[in-house]
Amino acid sequence: MEQRVAGLVGERTRVSAALADLPVQQWPSEANFILFRPLGPAAAAASADTATGTATDTHTALAGNFGDLVWQGLVDRSVLVRNCSSWPRLSGCLRVTLGTAAENTKFLDALGDVLT
Repeated sequence: MEQRVAGLVGERTRVSAALADLPVQQWPSEANFILFRPLGPAAAAASADTATGTATDTHTALAGNFGDLVWQGLVDRSVLVRNCSSWPRLSGCLRVTLGTAAENTKFLDALGDVLT
């Protein structure tokens, strides 16, 4: 059990560091998943507004639309993540559950492809 937990913590650190190099906003995690919001041109503005508590309905909708597009791009590459856009205050957010090193690498590669 301790070995599995150590592996998960290591993968979470690796995936989080890789996400930091991509245009996404991510939230700290101590769990077996990472919540993030892909930042497209419109989503970046929405994210900045949300941080100050002044997000408009239009910005929120644009962030959600970009998150949906990224989610679909990942699904098209056989990478499944949870689309959290319908949850309160999580417009445009996706949640990835950490897996094996190979699964996490596949996710990161696919996300990089979708975002570029």
